[in-house]
Amino acid sequence: MTETPEKIKDGPVYVAYSAEDMLKSPRDLYKTVKEVAKFVNSPEGKSISARFKKFGTPREAMDFLAFGDVPTTPNIAQAPPIEPNSPFSGVNRIQMNEFKKYVEKGDMENFLRLIETNPRYLVNTGGDVASIVMEGFRYNALHIAAKSGQTAIISTILDSIQNITFLTRLYGTSPEDVAGRRQNILDSYLNTPDKGNSDTPLHFAAKFGKVGVVRLLSRLAAQDLKMRNKMGKTAMESACERYSGEDKAEIQMEMHLAMEGHYVYLVRSPQSGSAHFQIAQRDSSTVSTVTTARAGPFAEQCDALEFQKSWNLAGKDLKRTDFDKGYEKVGRVLAESQRIKWAESWAIFGEHDDVALLDLTDDDGLRILEKFLHSKKFEKSKKSIFEPPKPAKPEFRRLDFGILDSGDSEDVGPSEEAPEDVDDVFYDTFSEIPENSEADDTLGSLTDRFAAFSINSPQIPKNRFSEKSGIPDFSENSENSDFSDSEEFVTPPTTPPPTFIADDEPCKMDADLFEVLCKVPAEQLAKFPEIQKYVQKLGKLENRSMWLPIDSPRRCQMIRRKY
Repeated sequence: MTETPEKIKDGPVYVAYSAEDMLKSPRDLYKTVKEVAKFVNSPEGKSISARFKKFGTPREAMDFLAFGDVPTTPNIAQAPPIEPNSPFSGVNRIQMNEFKKYVEKGDMENFLRLIETNPRYLVNTGGDVASIVMEGFRYNALHIAAKSGQTAIISTILDSIQNITFLTRLYGTSPEDVAGRRQNILDSYLNTPDKGNSDTPLHFAAKFGKVGVVRLLSRLAAQDLKMRNKMGKTAMESACERYSGEDKAEIQMEMHLAMEGHYVYLVRSPQSGSAHFQIAQRDSSTVSTVTTARAGPFAEQCDALEFQKSWNLAGKDLKRTDFDKGYEKVGRVLAESQRIKWAESWAIFGEHDDVALLDLTDDDGLRILEKFLHSKKFEKSKKSIFEPPKPAKPEFRRLDFGILDSGDSEDVGPSEEAPEDVDDVFYDTFSEIPENSEADDTLGSLTDRFAAFSINSPQIPKNRFSEKSGIPDFSENSENSDFSDSEEFVTPPTTPPPTFIADDEPCKMDADLFEVLCKVPAEQLAKFPEIQKYVQKLGKLENRSMWLPIDSPRRCQMIRRKY
């Protein structure tokens, strides 16, 4: 939607202008990249060879349209907001060519290394738009990855440019600042046409028969499925133009389902937990609702409606007894029986939009779970090494010499707390002798030390006696220490503790995941070692139906008692 300068008080704006003749440029202002890109790609925009540019204020934009690139005297009273100064340097052509190579080949390790070193490989901070990887055709990384069919690379790009932490580190500002920028960055990646044929990344994926990429991009609400290239074709109309495989007809049908098919969504209210169904081509959940499952696509809307009716009527007892996953379990079984694609949400991934719905029978979904389990294992392994368990609380023994004077003697057991009368207490172990006490070889001191011996005292090796005095040497830094095998020495475990979803104890979500993962073929599961170990471990445990939910008060109380 275009705006006049009077309506837009402040904030960044975009203008479309003619690269050949500024006088032909429209005087409209746009608030998002998606809006200005739509005009640039329209017949009117193409007729004037339109380009677009971002400005900090409407005044700057109108000055540009009036005077071109000639600088004007700024109004000090209305100084434009200062753009953030990214702590990262720009990326030159040689570096970008290396980055392009990793994107094309799907080299995830080196791709991640580069964007971790410098996030500006992905984002042009000067305009809050995608970085240009190929200058001539103005390809961004998504164009190149879509053409090569690198679904994992595309998922990582989309995850990164929508991640608040990633953007905050890139811009060097606050989460509030980058929250308003990430939508423009996403629009730029998805809907900016290239300079050659005005193709978007979705056009590229459709042309070259990359079905996985088409499925991924077409599900995004920000993706414009109706954008047309210079030939006047949408992505669907361009399907398989550059693909000549024998399965061309099947791939075209898959793309039709992905871009024009209908889905049945299960939508829940976060407050009440109530569930209802929606049939749509895109996820239409709002701020007050959250989508927890999706079935489809269906070629016709009537097929989606029939599935919804079956889903609504089946498994009423399970829906009533399993509040968390009842609807999802019923829909999952129904989709499996009808061979319909299925995806659902898992609370372990929090609020990451890119993994809101996962298909754990697909390699892409399993790859995300594998990454989660690997990070969980690493955290627990690190904790087990650097945070050894605390030693047990020392026991104290009261030596009551009054027993010698009485006829009735009783065994005196260990006491959990130190006696109140400190003067009458002798510690049963030399480790409890105060550290600040000075060495004393007097007869009284030796008498006190030997009085502390008991049958429970540790055996002292011969080489722990002082060469000078013959007195036992209990210093911690003794060179000839033979206490390495004592019970008090804690050796870090050779293997990390068991890895469950929440903590060291299994929960209901572990049981729900096992129910899905145990149906994945063994040869497919073998590609994901952490998931394979996880499934094998859960399979050996019993009473999975009795495991409590993560947020169960009874389970939380049990965890608190344990730790």
